Amino acid sequence: MKHLEKQIIRQNQIITMQLSAGVFLSAILLFVALLALRSKIEADWFALLSNLIFSLIGAAIATIVFSWATKREAVDTTLSILNSALANTFAPMRSYISETARRNDRYDCQLTKPKFMFDEGYDEYVYQVISRSWVVSELPVDFRCIFAVENRDKILVDYFDDDRYVVNYKIESRDCELDVRDDRVCNVHGIWINGQALELQSKKFLTVNGADAKEYIFALPSQPLIEPLTITFAFHVLKWVSYDSRVYLPSQVFQLTEDIEYRLFVDPSLEFRDIIVDTTEISELFPAKGAIVTNVFKVPESGVMGALIMIRGPVQEGSAIRFELHRDPPKASSEFRRPHAKKR
Repeated sequence: MKHLEKQIIRQNQIITMQLSAGVFLSAILLFVALLALRSKIEADWFALLSNLIFSLIGAAIATIVFSWATKREAVDTTLSILNSALANTFAPMRSYISETARRNDRYDCQLTKPKFMFDEGYDEYVYQVISRSWVVSELPVDFRCIFAVENRDKILVDYFDDDRYVVNYKIESRDCELDVRDDRVCNVHGIWINGQALELQSKKFLTVNGADAKEYIFALPSQPLIEPLTITFAFHVLKWVSYDSRVYLPSQVFQLTEDIEYRLFVDPSLEFRDIIVDTTEISELFPAKGAIVTNVFKVPESGVMGALIMIRGPVQEGSAIRFELHRDPPKASSEFRRPHAKKR
């Protein structure tokens, strides 16, 4: 009997050592990789990741102490120690993210028919009426919006990393015939901080990388603002959908963001059948089951369709949220006129 007990203890020791060795070696490899990338990582992130790795090493060593436990208890004890170590390490990391990340990103988009264009046979476009808000920890010197009519990719890439530009929008069109100077093509309805409207300081027309563009600059209020700071802005823009049966409405996350809600509402006059919420290009910082919630709905009798997506955890920079709309292929107008063509 005693011999059997010794065998069980020995087996448990082997299991514990194998688990510990696996964790220990993985942590060492991670630390070597972290050292190799140290010059490319910010100091705060390097410190947090170093703490995580050292916690894993400490957890691996601690599991050896429990080598006397039964097989099941050995596994449970190892997992418990690891979970505790990871929780203690990620706690300051989450706190750091909450302080530096954009928070409470709220995006509402209404898709509707631009009546003034349909009346004139200009039926390849829809209106996007967008309002958006988020909480920031600090403010730039001013806020700006820029629109450009161009079909080439990355035409506004020079503005991507500038925190002043809350709207950075490329308007695609057939042969670039739209006139960006026409406020019916695109316009900003306002920017607010904590509900206080900002004054429009200037509105100018310029050329960006060969494309016609329009820029709005809003001045910050002179009096101090009370935190938390919530910025809200609203604008409309024409979107070229041609006669495609599938229409895509993408929106990109340009910096680390925590707590996202995106909503879409579609006018029944556009005759779309259904909506798909695409989450394949979303990169969560701390993935968890059930962290992403999506829903598609249709209001009875009215025909209004809607879709939403909610993500509570942090989402990494570069993630994309996309709504995909389906419809029967519309017929092109027999007479296509261009009343808002660009003046040459």
